[in-house]
Amino acid sequence: MPATHAGAGQSRQSRQLLGLDLLRLSAALLVVLHHYGWAFGWYRHLNVAPRLANYAWVGFVGVQIFFVLSGFVIPYSAQRLTAREFVQSRLIRLYPAAWICATCTLMVLLLDGQKIEPFVRKCIDSYCLSPIGPWLDTVYWTLGVELSFYSVIFLLLLARRYDLIGIVMSVIGVLSTICILYGAGNLRGWFHIRHLGGRYAHQVFGQPVLILLLLPFGTFFALGTLLWLCLFDRVTKARLITALICFAGGLMEVRVHAGWLTDDFPSRQWIAAPLVWSLAVVTIIASVRWNANFHSKVGVKGARIIRRIGLMTYPLYLLHQFAGYVVITHLRAHLPYVFCVILAAVLSLAAALAISLFAEEPLQRWLRKRIPPRTNQPFPAATLP
Repeated sequence: MPATHAGAGQSRQSRQLLGLDLLRLSAALLVVLHHYGWAFGWYRHLNVAPRLANYAWVGFVGVQIFFVLSGFVIPYSAQRLTAREFVQSRLIRLYPAAWICATCTLMVLLLDGQKIEPFVRKCIDSYCLSPIGPWLDTVYWTLGVELSFYSVIFLLLLARRYDLIGIVMSVIGVLSTICILYGAGNLRGWFHIRHLGGRYAHQVFGQPVLILLLLPFGTFFALGTLLWLCLFDRVTKARLITALICFAGGLMEVRVHAGWLTDDFPSRQWIAAPLVWSLAVVTIIASVRWNANFHSKVGVKGARIIRRIGLMTYPLYLLHQFAGYVVITHLRAHLPYVFCVILAAVLSLAAALAISLFAEEPLQRWLRKRIPPRTNQPFPAATLP
């Protein structure tokens, strides 16, 4: 594949896709906003800050943005690796932060007065990144979806047929789009199809087996992979058509979730979520097209700062939800709710940066010394193939 040699003569620094690191931060902050500004009230059965909730609900789309980013970046990073090296790279990338953040979440819950017994099983499943849970924090559910996508990459590398990745992901994307269309009937009055009811939507979007088969979310990963192939290999009619199908499937899935969240709030405009997600897809394309110009403007120092920002988003995603809920709960009696949200977000960002610098990276270095790759090539990071 020509894409295999893309950037072969470039330095590691220049191959960093700066826009994707900033997009990762934006997606993580959207999820934080959603959980603190909207989901907290639902989780605690409270009606808090309705004005903030009118905007915060849109933040759920950060997860779908992460899925597209993974579909773009992981195949890009894996193309020069063996199956063994790919597994090593993903283990070292995912598990250290999960171990650290799960421990931090458990400590916060215990300090909040919770008993440890109900969390033992959740703690084990979180440490192991169990695809079906239960977990210490509900955000871990997306890691099971990610691992399912990694399994597709691994099998292609193992079979030494990585050249088929475009075809395989196109099939997954089309099947996922059909699945989403089938389950979208829970939106009342959208299709006016009598036999598509809420129970069918639940069967599609709420079943762990179907989720792990990538049926509800495979269209996002497929879109990311097809964007990578079009931008770094070549644009073909089949890729372009399939990418458009996956894009439409992604819009439908985002529309379904927006409908679930806004069903009881007619004043909220569901169109905001598809627009935000579509803008993120355009940002991915622009980040590749103008990456060299971006590098020249920010310089080496700016690129390192942006890289650091990108690396802290994973700990931020894992740590922020329930730990932030505890912080907001204790601060609500003393501060306005919006200030509580801001303070919890700042604390989560500071904790994520500290974990990334002083805990996750040292643990990753320790693991690399004990499971070294067979080649001298460094393990790929999320947006640095």
